[in-house]
Amino acid sequence: MINFKPLIKDKLPEGIDSLQEVYFEWWLEELKEYGYVEKYNRCKRYKLIDNVFKTQLQHKPIKKDRSRHLLVEREFLKSWTYEPDYEIYWTDKSFNFLFKDIEFLYPITLKTIFNAKWIDGKWLSIVDIKPKSFRGGAMSSSVKFPLIQKMMYKEHDIYVHKISPLDKKGLFDLTFTPERYLLQDRRIINRKISKWKPISIKSFLEKEESVF
Repeated sequence: MINFKPLIKDKLPEGIDSLQEVYFEWWLEELKEYGYVEKYNRCKRYKLIDNVFKTQLQHKPIKKDRSRHLLVEREFLKSWTYEPDYEIYWTDKSFNFLFKDIEFLYPITLKTIFNAKWIDGKWLSIVDIKPKSFRGGAMSSSVKFPLIQKMMYKEHDIYVHKISPLDKKGLFDLTFTPERYLLQDRRIINRKISKWKPISIKSFLEKEESVF
């Protein structure tokens, strides 16, 4: 039985930036319940580019008709930082099923949604929740994401996944739809879903386990 709590867009839980992040957490919670996710956290902020400073000549008045010339370091360009949305710590049950080891070359036939890295004795994936489009056009954050993704991998050796829960061929379409998402945000009324055919986590796991 779902513990239904109305979800209001203007009153999201603390730290959550969008409805799609809430939906993604519903997805993660079901995987935790079935033992495929150990835990998940909000991500820390990473620096991509340092501040740029320039030397400037400054005139400092000494007397009425005299001044000193000083060389001063001033900020010319601000640093660029980036904060992904989630850290996901997987259990071993998800290995080669929901994620694969990013450091290992796999046959092209082995397809998983996530890559993970073995860090401090745990399998870790980093995720940014981004819809593919917004009102028919690309979102500005989605447009610059490929650049950010490359810089994160180059500077920090971290691969960031772009996850779109609600799109055609998105996360819920390729895996399962959380039970809570089947109801509308504010009312206990079935939600109309036309982009994909929703299945439960139980059906998804049974189907995938039969393949393996």
